[in-house]
Amino acid sequence: MSETDILDGVGNEVVYFFVFLVLLLVIVIAWYSTYVIEPVVQSVILVERSPVSGSAGNDEINSSTVEEVRQAVTQFLQQQQLETPDTEIQSSESSEQLEQISAAE
Repeated sequence: MSETDILDGVGNEVVYFFVFLVLLLVIVIAWYSTYVIEPVVQSVILVERSPVSGSAGNDEINSSTVEEVRQAVTQFLQQQQLETPDTEIQSSESSEQLEQISAAE
């Protein structure tokens, strides 16, 4: 045994190897501890049914019923279908959207 051994009976290279493994394990654990799951962001459309108090032109603000909104969306989709070139993909998507709106009613 020499006086330069870190642990008696064990070579310095063995001690260095285990120190390296422990440091590597600490780094891996620190890396995985920073993993954060991204939240799912969903869009929400807010429709105000009553006029906003204190805003200019309150007399001109009208609240729409759900049925009026559905009719406006249906008319818009029908207009878009007429204006776009007739392709199978676009017409099937528009008809699916119209069916979904009709089913919601």
